[in-house]
Amino acid sequence: MEKRTYIDTCKLGKLRLLECSSKFIKPDIEQSITLGITMKHSVKFDVHPKENKYDFYLSLNTELKAIDNDKNEYFQIISKFRGDYLIIDSDNSDPKDFKKVTELLGNQLFPVIRAFLTNILNSMEIPLTLPWSLQRQKDKKVKKKNVKNLT
Repeated sequence: MEKRTYIDTCKLGKLRLLECSSKFIKPDIEQSITLGITMKHSVKFDVHPKENKYDFYLSLNTELKAIDNDKNEYFQIISKFRGDYLIIDSDNSDPKDFKKVTELLGNQLFPVIRAFLTNILNSMEIPLTLPWSLQRQKDKKVKKKNVKNLT
């Protein structure tokens, strides 16, 4: 029998938006300006109480901000999500063991969050065709050795 990784032994049960705010500071965006887009995110892990249907959850907070070359802020979107997870092989796994793969599980949620942010930008009538330059927050690289096999 092949050994499974921690990621293979858990399943996202539900993903909920807990909080969201958007702020359009300069609604008259010219097509000729270049905006620097900064996306910050943080992921926190916690274990559900025993009587809960799910075993553990991730709290994922994001902040998307746009500034121009003169440091003028144009818009900001802040969101907080929570993903509840089930352990597939719960007889052999302790939910606390899954803290090791928090960042990897958070990265798996990114396509859903990206779609959410795109919908908010469309609702704010912010053109997605603006010449944006993506500026990523420096974050820790997730090493493959963090994904351990279960015995």
